[in-house]
Amino acid sequence: MKLEISKCKQADREHLRAKRQYDHTFHKPNKICVASAFEALPLTHKVAIIIHEIGHIIAGYSDDKETNEINANICAYMVFDTEIKYIDSPYGKQLEYITPKKVEEIIPLLASVIDGASMKRFVYSQKDF
Repeated sequence: MKLEISKCKQADREHLRAKRQYDHTFHKPNKICVASAFEALPLTHKVAIIIHEIGHIIAGYSDDKETNEINANICAYMVFDTEIKYIDSPYGKQLEYITPKKVEEIIPLLASVIDGASMKRFVYSQKDF
């Protein structure tokens, strides 16, 4: 079974409260929920956010937010061999980021875990790297 990326009204509300909040997991089974604003992000942020969320799914949920974030990044690193950086950008402070070169390397891997319609809508439709 592949994961799906889908827009979510709750994610939209969270993004309005905190600019860097574009997504969440554990809201719906096998889904990464994203805010409408997610579509406007460059792929260097989008793919970093997606692999971070996949890391959350792999690591599982903990009541400790800091532990959740650390574990998600460790899992993302182990699966995608990529360190997620956090940078201040026009899209939010301390937002997940990976280099354009890493984006190119990771997109084929994402296609093995994200469903085709989600890849087409949220990843393949953008050629900004």
